[in-house]
Amino acid sequence: MSKDGTVHEFNSNTILFLQQLLSFADVVRSILYPHDVDNDTVTMEVSSSVQVDVQHDTGKVLEHLQYNLQSKAKVYEDHALGAIFLLNNYNYILKSMKKSSLFEVVKTRGRDPEVEYGELIEQQKQAYQHSWLKVTECLTEKNLPTFKPGDKLKEKDCQVIKDKFKSFNEGLEELYKLRRRGPSQTESSARPSKLKNN
Repeated sequence: MSKDGTVHEFNSNTILFLQQLLSFADVVRSILYPHDVDNDTVTMEVSSSVQVDVQHDTGKVLEHLQYNLQSKAKVYEDHALGAIFLLNNYNYILKSMKKSSLFEVVKTRGRDPEVEYGELIEQQKQAYQHSWLKVTECLTEKNLPTFKPGDKLKEKDCQVIKDKFKSFNEGLEELYKLRRRGPSQTESSARPSKLKNN
């Protein structure tokens, strides 16, 4: 598993295999039906049944690929990185299908890949955004003292604002430690800048 949640090799190999399988549907037909058939009607029936089988099998492989990717995402300690992993892999599947006949094959089975994978991608985006709540909540006006421009803040109000800065910095530091790529990056170049609470 990659440290940064990029597309897994198993995913790219599976999609490549499916694309090649569809490209060689005639070869698949000759393997499944090795006997020469003289009657054109029977040949057409065989051809369409192979097409249906290929469509069915393609759908099944994509379903199993999804389950496999979801299992692999659980390997990441950080749930947000698991979400990035799934988002990248789902996006790769959708883009790869659009560039090949896979898209139409899946669509003829009554499934819309654009909608299906769009929903999966959106779920992972929301899961990733959720991981930032501890930091982004500090940027809201919730629980902030109300004051007018020029008003002098009370000590209690100043402390509330300082606590918000402190929570923001702690949350950001925690996310940084959890998500930094590895020892090759130096602390100074990779570390996000903290908010100042002057």
